[in-house]
Amino acid sequence: MASVHYSKSLTCFVAVLLFIHKQTVSGSGSFQIHLNSLRNIKHEKSNGECCDGRRTIHHGQSVCSDECDTFFRVCLNKQNTQHDSSTGPCMYGEFTTVVLRRSSISFTNTSLSNNGFRNPISIHLSSLWKAAYSLVLEARDADNSSNGELIDRVIQRGRLLSNKEWELHAYNSSVVTISYKIRVICDADYYGNRCKKFCLARNDNSGHYTCNKNGNKVCLSGWRGDRCDTGDPPTFSDPDTLKRAFKAWPASHSVKLRCKAMGAAPLKYTWLKDGKILRGRRLDPYLNTSIWYLELKDLIPTDSGEYTCIVSNPYGSINHTYSVRVLAKPRTRPILRKDLPRNKSAQVGESVTMKCLVLVSATLPDLRWLKWDKSITFVSKIGDNSRDDAFLLIDPKYYSTIQRGESYESELKISKVTEEDFGLYTCYASNHIGAEYNSAFLSRYARPTRALPSDRGKAIKGAMSDYLLSFLEANRFSYQLNFKNKWTSFVIYDHI
Repeated sequence: MASVHYSKSLTCFVAVLLFIHKQTVSGSGSFQIHLNSLRNIKHEKSNGECCDGRRTIHHGQSVCSDECDTFFRVCLNKQNTQHDSSTGPCMYGEFTTVVLRRSSISFTNTSLSNNGFRNPISIHLSSLWKAAYSLVLEARDADNSSNGELIDRVIQRGRLLSNKEWELHAYNSSVVTISYKIRVICDADYYGNRCKKFCLARNDNSGHYTCNKNGNKVCLSGWRGDRCDTGDPPTFSDPDTLKRAFKAWPASHSVKLRCKAMGAAPLKYTWLKDGKILRGRRLDPYLNTSIWYLELKDLIPTDSGEYTCIVSNPYGSINHTYSVRVLAKPRTRPILRKDLPRNKSAQVGESVTMKCLVLVSATLPDLRWLKWDKSITFVSKIGDNSRDDAFLLIDPKYYSTIQRGESYESELKISKVTEEDFGLYTCYASNHIGAEYNSAFLSRYARPTRALPSDRGKAIKGAMSDYLLSFLEANRFSYQLNFKNKWTSFVIYDHI
């Protein structure tokens, strides 16, 4: 039996727990008992005698004059074990507390390390854990013997699976009232109701995974397979970012080229300039060329060139090239020709071309085309508050940009128009100073039913039904009218 330790502090409650767990696979865990309170207002032992001192009359009742020197013993056993008394082996384990020198105690959730007692009491399960259990809790009075004298004993049987939640219990007798709670928790890397499932997170040649709350393997990013030991080749994390393959930037500014990727570790990044490994710059000899971005600071004209990012791992490689041009021009955002792009109409299956023209730009502009959701019929401002799902960034393979002197023309070609192609399109031009954009509709072509004459020789073409036309500005413009929820294009010609 464990020896009794004495201490001048609060009384503590010991539970002897005989716990039997039906299980065929070994596991690892701990049985815990948290003592809430112990009440022994008469300061008596189980045989009715006083723990210490003599009996006196208090408020008409016979009580003992001195408090008990209470300590506790816990014994944890299997349910089919015949030993439920203070004698016999404790197959799962046992624990004896220090003496707390009081008859009644209210325990806190924190440890009482100042007197050597910690709450909750924890018994590590050294053998197979089964759900059925037998629990014995003994409160004892310290005397000259090593085991002390019994104050009261709680015997409890039941079933208990591992759970982080506590199971509350209470015991009442003519001598004491005891409140306590119990639970079984698994050791680190053990999972399941009986702590028998083992899962050790790792990231080495034997596997690359973490463990979820059920003890199942969860492969790390870039790995797959039952053992998470099959690697994925690299793929770019944000393909949309790579659609901006051309970078025009003013001298003395900085630019950051990105090519972040995902895949099985380790990922190796290599940067080339004009086909050769980039090891540094004259202005930045310590340039880091082994990470997922390349930051070029204080640009000079000689920084212009083709920059290629190569990402590789043992399972494959990918690459992307940026074309960088360093220019010195007047500081201005792109200025677009206002009448481009123009509204277009077509039948399903036909082909359509839209054009956009940048008249002036401080640097080579970044020209992109957007296709808006069909619910969008007007764009007032494109910015950080624009909904990501409101528009689609059109792949650059569907449009081209050509420099014509100081101007830049972008041409979007839509081949074999489908129902999904109808709607609002935006040409978006930007540089390091700012941005500008114009929009136009692609609508279903409606055959004109008749020609409507107008004053001053104007010819109006389109399917107008019986709608009246208001005064329209002179010169040549493109307009859209909504007739019975269908967009119709028409053109006004002046001075015909």
